[in-house]
Amino acid sequence: MLKKLLILSLLAIFAAGCETSRTLSENGWRQITSAEQQELVRRARNVVIADRKSWREEQGKFIMETQPDVRIIYDGDCSGRAIISWVHPESSKAFNVVFTGVLNSDSTSELHVRYSVVRDTAPRIIRDAGTGGIRPPALDISYKEMQEIKKR
Repeated sequence: MLKKLLILSLLAIFAAGCETSRTLSENGWRQITSAEQQELVRRARNVVIADRKSWREEQGKFIMETQPDVRIIYDGDCSGRAIISWVHPESSKAFNVVFTGVLNSDSTSELHVRYSVVRDTAPRIIRDAGTGGIRPPALDISYKEMQEIKKR
């Protein structure tokens, strides 16, 4: 009986394949392998390069030659959202590809793709011309003190 149980458990492990050897995310979900992650990066490059009107030659070269920022958020075993982005340093243009669904699937019904290009502009510094950009110190008064001021 023990021998049959051992054989059945080994068969179950082999039937599951690499699913049992996957690492777990912090939430306990099975993660995609590094090879599957590199496949997502390859697909993301193809999506960006296919949209020829959104990038110039040096930006396309940058996308093909540099590793993107990859952020994966799991909401199930090998499923969730993978955000792959390149930010071109000279033009501050961000090329973002987001995969949602079963991340190691080849089916378009299980893995959805969104692509966007965003120009990142530098934040503007707004100063008050009347005070020369210097703010007055914050007023720390209590509710009781405020009521006394109103009475005067």
